Amino acid sequence: MGMQDNGPDTPAAPVRSWTNVFETVAAVFQSKEAACAVATACNHAYEDGAGQPRSAPFTEADAEKVAVNLAGMYAADATAHAMSYAAGFSADEYVRALKRLATDDVTKSEGGLADLFANATWRAGQPFRGGNLARIGRSMNVPFASLPKDERAKDRAQVRAGAKFLLDAIEKAQ
Repeated sequence: MGMQDNGPDTPAAPVRSWTNVFETVAAVFQSKEAACAVATACNHAYEDGAGQPRSAPFTEADAEKVAVNLAGMYAADATAHAMSYAAGFSADEYVRALKRLATDDVTKSEGGLADLFANATWRAGQPFRGGNLARIGRSMNVPFASLPKDERAKDRAQVRAGAKFLLDAIEKAQ
């Protein structure tokens, strides 16, 4: 990893390779073990936000629960991409965006985008759970703005957990 000169008043920042960062992210997306681990982390973030006891870690046998709880990671990835586009679209900007998402150090617009992605990714899978379309009529299948505040906060916690998981994977691969 090289260093970038940002001028005399700005500390040098690492220059990451797109290939290294996105091969790492793709490996996370394609790994059953990582899917179970990140889904567990996102689910625990949701349970913590709801004041519920933490459930046991997910395994491959919990495929439906894993799928539902990956929304936070997908939302973190999509939001980090959007944030990096706005800042010049580089691997470094993507990683900086993930760091900001992981610590909830985002603008109102960036946070809103993360919230919308989290809600949309979660809703996208709902009609397919349980093998029928009955879930599509649930009261929670609404646009993000219609969700109660506690549900919105739990969604944001899942985005933070997803961003942290991706950051950890990227940093381990460097």
